[in-house]
Amino acid sequence: MSDFYRLSANTREYPSFIAPRELNSSYDRGFSSVSMGRRGEPFGRDYKKLNLIVDKSDTGNKTNLPDVSLTLGTVVVLSEKAIDLLGPLFHGCCEVLDVNIAETDSYYAGFNVTECLLDIWVRDESQFVEYENGNIFVRKPVFDYDKISNHNVFLFLGNLDLYVGEPVREIAEVNGLTGFDWSNKVPRKI
Repeated sequence: MSDFYRLSANTREYPSFIAPRELNSSYDRGFSSVSMGRRGEPFGRDYKKLNLIVDKSDTGNKTNLPDVSLTLGTVVVLSEKAIDLLGPLFHGCCEVLDVNIAETDSYYAGFNVTECLLDIWVRDESQFVEYENGNIFVRKPVFDYDKISNHNVFLFLGNLDLYVGEPVREIAEVNGLTGFDWSNKVPRKI
């Protein structure tokens, strides 16, 4: 059975793409907040092309652009190489969004993850907070892998984090895709 990972970026070594409000006035609350608030709902005609800029890595790198950037809420930005390799796993569970990155001529696109799952976590084994209004935030989920075995990319509504299956990790590693951090493997139900 395949492992699953919280999709994370290596921002220590690789820069990220951010969407400054002054360049994206259509999203008055900031694009990341807007995408998270949609909880996986497609933008459709509401989408206005994003103007992104390169934000340096934690070590000051601003030139070695990654194949993945994860600073836009539920939207993953992928390079053309990553799209070619991972596209079959992302298409069908994501809405493709056109983006503009002024600092590069390389092609990138945004993937708004629309595959949303909730009833996949194991309550007795996960760390979560339950609020007075009944809402639950799952801090450290443990997944029932039987319920997610046929998913490769999804948004977990318990914490609005993105998760990917082992096939995504394998393709990224075998092909040298950059910018990923695979240190957040999700525990499986005991």
